[in-house]
Amino acid sequence: MVKLRVLGTLDLSSDAEHPEASELLAKPKPTALLVYLLLARPGVWCRRDELAELFWPESDQQHARRALSQAIYQIRQHLGAAAIDARGTEDVRVALDAVGCDALDVRRDLAAGNVEQALVHYTGTLLPAFHLPDTGSFSEWLDRERMTLRRTAVGAALTLAQETDDPDVARQWARWAVTRDPLDSDTIVTAMTGLVQAGEQEEALRLFGLHRDAMRRELDLEPSPRVAALADQVQAMPRPTPVLGRSRPPTSDPDQVRPRPSVDAGIADPPTQAPHRFRRLTIILAIGAALVVGVQILAPHAGARRTLDPGLVAVLPFRYEGSDDRDRWLASALPVGLVPLLDGTGNLRAVAEQRMSLTLAANGKSWESEFEADEAMAVARAVNDGT
Repeated sequence: MVKLRVLGTLDLSSDAEHPEASELLAKPKPTALLVYLLLARPGVWCRRDELAELFWPESDQQHARRALSQAIYQIRQHLGAAAIDARGTEDVRVALDAVGCDALDVRRDLAAGNVEQALVHYTGTLLPAFHLPDTGSFSEWLDRERMTLRRTAVGAALTLAQETDDPDVARQWARWAVTRDPLDSDTIVTAMTGLVQAGEQEEALRLFGLHRDAMRRELDLEPSPRVAALADQVQAMPRPTPVLGRSRPPTSDPDQVRPRPSVDAGIADPPTQAPHRFRRLTIILAIGAALVVGVQILAPHAGARRTLDPGLVAVLPFRYEGSDDRDRWLASALPVGLVPLLDGTGNLRAVAEQRMSLTLAANGKSWESEFEADEAMAVARAVNDGT
């Protein structure tokens, strides 16, 4: 078996049977075709007409199919005849027992619940700096795949950081997430908030420094007002007294225990109980989001009269733009703020956004994907079963 590496680099391993495998990488179109068949259609038959149009959109059908046949021949020449399966004259696919890929390893580990192992395999951005001219649809797919895989990996790391009781582990995964996506405001806010709630204000400020330096270096910009306000809020917090070398408040005396500071996207702590009108607004927004998702999933298949299980509903993240500070707090609390409202309501069970992202990725989907009815139910059942 040969192994294609596409995370953080582009490389093809060689074995005794295929000593010249890596030479395929000097040919961009066959390389891009191999990547697409591996990641967009792993083990699934793909029509030649579709591939011809995707990779040679400027050519007529005859010339595009001829170019596709030549690209397939080059893949087989470098990786072996068994690398590409054919079914009749129209369908092709990559033979997964002949060609492996590190991005597929990430997906498989996530599907199996081996999150830490998945993050070991995620060594960087998908195909950094790889560009294929005159293939707009392929380039768009690659950009989406890059973003989806990065968000999934970063979300998994943030989940590990938030779920652990070990401050060292929390720092490790929070830093991992920020270094993989240093320019994303949502990533730094989530990482800093989790660290502050764990009593790790100093580490939160260190990660803010990484984000600020990356913004200045890469974009010649300062952090967003939301991130800057959060950093100021963390900076103003009292530091916990170190105990036995750990930055934790003493817990032996209940009178000395300080509650964990609450940070919410740089906005002052909300009251313990929101006013009734905001609670009603939250519920209305939740119902509206569920209806939107339901319409998007069911509308394309209404004619088929396919019955879906009404007990499995995924509410996608959404944003509410209000006019005053209290509305702004409400927007900052979504979608996490919906969990206690939805969970257990009408036999529904709410799950975290990161878990939904992991499940989507494990099923070869993203938040932007279109779902067939059976695909939607497969994802819903996977979330419901905790797989």
